[in-house]
Amino acid sequence: MIVSAYGDRSWADTEADDPVDEESRFPDAITSGKMCDEGDYVLALLAAGTYDLVVTGYNGADFGEILGFISDVVVVSGPTPTIVDADTDDLEDSL
Repeated sequence: MIVSAYGDRSWADTEADDPVDEESRFPDAITSGKMCDEGDYVLALLAAGTYDLVVTGYNGADFGEILGFISDVVVVSGPTPTIVDADTDDLEDSL
């Protein structure tokens, strides 16, 4: 699974469209990170602010589907990381 961060309310359903030429499938994502088997992931270099997260599933390197969303995640600056649970059973269906 991949978790991608978007600025608050900046997600558009067209983000998941098939890429044209060399474009990324999620071109406006600020950053993304791969979720490990334990469910942990890192979204590095996010400035303080509010973000929406998009959780996607892949079959190897091939895009599978959008599994769901986590809205209004507040990231604060400082030495302690912001921790967000991305339990796939609790994801929102849309933003």
